[in-house]
Amino acid sequence: MSDYGYKRLSAAIVIEAFQDAAGVKLHLMGPSTPRHKGVKRSQEARKFIESDGLALWCSVLDIDPVAIRERLPVDALTTCPEE
Repeated sequence: MSDYGYKRLSAAIVIEAFQDAAGVKLHLMGPSTPRHKGVKRSQEARKFIESDGLALWCSVLDIDPVAIRERLPVDALTTCPEE
């Protein structure tokens, strides 16, 4: 896989985890829309974001994992969405 392919894969993983943990679908333009994938998926996304796994994928993208965690809504890491 090329460097570009690894960066695309990394971006997809980080974006998906963020969306699942926050419970929103991100859009390049316009407001975010609600997204509910279930409690288990949200919990797994939160665990991933708090783990060293996020740092690994962020390193491929040359971005700071702390910056990603800071942009996640506080309640996304402390509360569980309703299914």
